[in-house]
Amino acid sequence: MHPQCSSGGASAPASSVDRDPQKVYESEQRGLLGLLLEEFPAILTYREALTAQVEDPENFGEADRFRNAARGLIASGLATRQGELLIPSRAAREMAVLGFDLG
Repeated sequence: MHPQCSSGGASAPASSVDRDPQKVYESEQRGLLGLLLEEFPAILTYREALTAQVEDPENFGEADRFRNAARGLIASGLATRQGELLIPSRAAREMAVLGFDLG
């Protein structure tokens, strides 16, 4: 398994209650995309990424925020899901190489 992301995993669960939901969502997406880009060319399973990003994968709120972030990245074309694998898209990888701050 992969250790917690250096950014502290998902955006601090305790403070996310006090934050704007859109900002929490965007923070979750940045964290997940950052993890996927950091690990590439290694490819993480959905469960490995979930475990790396949240403190308690069995906590519904944390898992739900992660799932929404993954869906958002997939819908926007920044990541793809093939079965259980989460893969940063070529576009996301190229933007990261060009210096865009994606994660």
